[in-house]
Amino acid sequence: MTPQKTTMGTRDTLCEQYDGAGRCTDPDRICLRRGLGDVCLGPSIRDPAAAQQRDPLNDILVECAKMRGCYPLIHRTLHEFDWFCTAVIWGADPGLEAEAQKAEQNQNLSLASFLRERIAIEDGIKARFNRDYYGYGDGHEDEELIRLAEAFRIYCQEQYLSQEDEYP
Repeated sequence: MTPQKTTMGTRDTLCEQYDGAGRCTDPDRICLRRGLGDVCLGPSIRDPAAAQQRDPLNDILVECAKMRGCYPLIHRTLHEFDWFCTAVIWGADPGLEAEAQKAEQNQNLSLASFLRERIAIEDGIKARFNRDYYGYGDGHEDEELIRLAEAFRIYCQEQYLSQEDEYP
């Protein structure tokens, strides 16, 4: 038997709508945990205005995932967005040049060529997007992630869409 759980001194109702697969089946409640007897929150905690609000960062990343053809697997797009942001801020990792030189010394010219191409891509991303989409002192510090996401959308359009392509 699961003991009663409390939140801030008040008694919450326990979830009895457990489906056996770790989910609450009551569409009007939000489960805080998974399983029979876990605490659920009623619809009174929901803010009707919150449902009307948009999340521009999420919207842009979902759009990019669709362009990349990997939606709804958004985590793949998040990994590429992380790489892209790093390239915008820092350019190519200095360690890549050392790896390219080591590959050349080991006569692995295909790896060296790949690494040099990656260096050029990452440095090119920094040169193109750093000044206009990342930076401090321009009065837009609170929009930094949105601005980086907008730059990422441009990058995705160029990389994944041809002139005729449409994404779902």
